[in-house]
Amino acid sequence: MGESAEVRGFFAAGGTPGIAAGGGVGKAMAEWIIDGRPSLDLWRADIRRFGQHYADRSYAANRAVEVYARNYTVHLPLEEFESVRPLRTSPPYDRLVALGAVFGEKAGWERPNWFKANEVSDPPGPVPAGWIRHNWSPAIAVEHTATRESAGIFDFSSFSKFEVHGPGALRALQWLTDNDLDKPPGVVTYTQMLNARGGVECDLTITRLAPDQFFIVTGSAFGVHDFAWIRTHLPEDGSVTARDVTTELACIGLWGPRAREILHEVS
Repeated sequence: MGESAEVRGFFAAGGTPGIAAGGGVGKAMAEWIIDGRPSLDLWRADIRRFGQHYADRSYAANRAVEVYARNYTVHLPLEEFESVRPLRTSPPYDRLVALGAVFGEKAGWERPNWFKANEVSDPPGPVPAGWIRHNWSPAIAVEHTATRESAGIFDFSSFSKFEVHGPGALRALQWLTDNDLDKPPGVVTYTQMLNARGGVECDLTITRLAPDQFFIVTGSAFGVHDFAWIRTHLPEDGSVTARDVTTELACIGLWGPRAREILHEVS
């Protein structure tokens, strides 16, 4: 449902197996077209939530079969779909497989949930019981503790990444965000982009690479929405250019109290 990320004024409402939601969908679409947004939070059905890979016919057909087959099954916590995988993989994917990664899927990307090598019989912290123990591993607590007490490395290549540049880039992004981006090159700023009602549209980080060049990182599943929001709110005079560079760049994160020490040793 909602307005296309590529074509302004093109709205979609489809993909429902039945007519039970017809009245509510009609009301929401009318609000969307007339008021610019529905009165309810419909993000789970928003067309901008779905990445470009959903448009692949083979992917859509095979995943649709699995989704519909699970329609009336008991859904377990943290369950993952199994069809059409792996679809999108990061540069270190083969290395992660060799290390025993157990993958989940996010926006079509394969991402490690935990590593089998870290599973122990007596993990630190509480152990979930019963229903919530489904799709849980003791490795999660081990890896969490290691990161808090030492350091952990994460593959965030699936995160959506944009480049915004041009003589009007700073002014445009200052208008779009609620934090100050007029900082020296190299500074990373955590900020949001708000709509006319003051609500949050985007939650992301922006790095100033040069006086007129910025690098934006946002969540894997928000790439289509956030890039469309930025692109449609840039000045029309050509002074700013936005480009999606998600598949061109890897993104590796190192967290923990020893992160600086580790980077110092290898750099």
